[in-house]
Amino acid sequence: MVNLEQSLGLKVKVTTILDNTITGTIFAYSPTSQLLTLQQDTPSKSDLASYRIIKTEFLKELQVIPNGAKGAAKNGKTKAYQFSSFSKIQPAVHALDEAAITAKVAEKIKQCELALKTTNKNASSEGQEIFNKLYKTLPDVKWIGTDIVVLGEVKIAKPYFVKDISNNAGAKENPLIARIVGGYWLDQENSKKGG
Repeated sequence: MVNLEQSLGLKVKVTTILDNTITGTIFAYSPTSQLLTLQQDTPSKSDLASYRIIKTEFLKELQVIPNGAKGAAKNGKTKAYQFSSFSKIQPAVHALDEAAITAKVAEKIKQCELALKTTNKNASSEGQEIFNKLYKTLPDVKWIGTDIVVLGEVKIAKPYFVKDISNNAGAKENPLIARIVGGYWLDQENSKKGG
């Protein structure tokens, strides 16, 4: 059977399950509603056209009529048809916005670089989650080995508990960092208890 979605404009002869024969040009096909619309030739020379809408489940047979086609071979075998309505169709090629493409590529590269900079494959999943929370909240958070360094002064070592937070000499304690780390572990404990 002919692929109906790609056969608009073809002249066809349709036989229904009641053995009615309808000849016309495929005007439209809806795969969702399974409807085929045929434009039938009118006997008069008027500009009006007649349309038949048929449910595809009621189709018994669909034959393509070689209207405008090159003929058959002399030995009775048919050649491949070239339909005149499709022979001159050129696909539309749309212009690409190079600036938009370049901007999109640059943004994706920036996102990948950020993901590489903020992900530590040697850290535990808990450590990575704590790092992500700190990174979203504070301006200067980075990995040095498996340690999280915040604001260049505060270091959080494995296993990333509040007791693992240490300050550089002379640096004042930052309660926000302890609150974020402690809050993460409290959330983990509560989720294990089911609350």
